[in-house]
Amino acid sequence: MIRVAARLLPVVSAALLLAACAAPAAAPSGSGSATGAGAVAPTAPARPTTAPPAASAPTAAPAAALDAPLSPPVTVTVGTLGLASDAAIYIAMDKGYFAAQGLDVQDTRFDAGARLIPALAASQLDAGAGSPSAGLFNALQRNIPIEIVGDKGRAGTDSSYMSLLVRKELLDSGAIKDYADFRGRKIASIANDNSNVIQIDRMMRSVGLTYKDTEIVVLAGGDMIVALGNGSVDAGMVAEPIPTRAVAAGAAVRWKGSNEFYPDQQAAVLMYSPSFGKEKPEAARRFMLAYVQGLRTYYDAFFKSRNRADVVQILTRYTSLTDPRLFDEMVPFAVDPDGGVNVQSLTDDLDWLVREGLVQERPDLSAHINTSYVDYAVSKLGKYER
Repeated sequence: MIRVAARLLPVVSAALLLAACAAPAAAPSGSGSATGAGAVAPTAPARPTTAPPAASAPTAAPAAALDAPLSPPVTVTVGTLGLASDAAIYIAMDKGYFAAQGLDVQDTRFDAGARLIPALAASQLDAGAGSPSAGLFNALQRNIPIEIVGDKGRAGTDSSYMSLLVRKELLDSGAIKDYADFRGRKIASIANDNSNVIQIDRMMRSVGLTYKDTEIVVLAGGDMIVALGNGSVDAGMVAEPIPTRAVAAGAAVRWKGSNEFYPDQQAAVLMYSPSFGKEKPEAARRFMLAYVQGLRTYYDAFFKSRNRADVVQILTRYTSLTDPRLFDEMVPFAVDPDGGVNVQSLTDDLDWLVREGLVQERPDLSAHINTSYVDYAVSKLGKYER
C-alpha cells in the first residue's frame, strides 16, 4: 500500500523542520503510499505477498534457519524517494522478504530527502532511506537520535553511478584535458551541501585547487541536462539516471566517474527513527534481515547477472525509471551485500561539511551508527560469498 507524506505528516512544526534539515521539504508516495500536494505520483503497484522464488536466493555462507514470521504481522512505515538506490526496499517488498518476516511494510514516497528527515526525526516513519547530507548531520547535532543502520548506495571502486558530465565540445576542442581546466568554469550540482559537491572538491584538490575555484550552479536533474545542452554550464556532477539521459540527449559526455577521485564514498544510507528500535526491536531486526536479502538480490542481479531481468522489472514498477532499457545503459550503484556502511566516508564527509560551515557543530557520529541490526541479519543469513 502507498501512502502520501502530506497525509502522513499533518503536523511537523517549523521548528522541527529547521532543526532537522537544512534544505526545503518535499512530499511523498510509495509501496503503501497515497498522493498529496508536492508528492510524486505513485509508481508502485499494490504490495505483493508472494514468497521469493528459490532461484533468486542470494549467495551466502551456510546460515541458521530463519525464525517463523511475527504473528500477527507488525506494521512498519518506511520512507523512500522512488530512486534506483531504494532497490533493496522495493525488492524486499515485491519478493515477499518482508512478509516472510511477519512485517506489513507501508511505503511513503517522498519527492525530496529534505522532507523525509523531519518525518523520520519525529518518528512518523520507522525507517527511511536518504543521503548523509548537511540536513541529516544538523539533525544529529541537535541530539535527534536517528540511527544510521545500513548501506543504501555508494560509489564503486572501479566505476561509479555518480559521474562528471562535460559538454562534448569542450573535450573535442581540448579546452578540458585535466581537472585543473575546470578552474573558473560552471559545474552543476543538485545541491551545494551534498556528496556531489564534496566530490568536486576532492577532484579539484587533487590538482591543488578547491571547489571554490569553480562556480557551483545548483540545478535539478532535468534542468541540468538542458543547461549542459545549451552551454549554460560546462559540466555537472550528478548520480544516475541523469548521466545516461544527458548522454542520450547529446547534451554531454560521461567524462569521469566519481570513483576516480572519491572511491567507495557512502552516498546513501538506511536510517531508523528514534523510536523504531526501542518500541519494536524485533521488527527492527527483521526489517534489516529482509532488507539485506533485498540488497543481495540486487547485487546478484547487477554484479553477477543472476535473475537480472526479474529485478529490472521490479524496479521499473517501483521507481521513476519505467524504461527497462535504461538499466542496460546506466552504471549501477554499488552496495555492500552484507549491508555495512563505510564509516570512514561518513566521517570524512562530515568533516568537510563542518569545515565549510554547512554543519555548525559536529555531532558525535559514532553515537548514531548502529551496526547491531546488520550483525543480526548476517548472523541469520550468513556472510555473503563474493
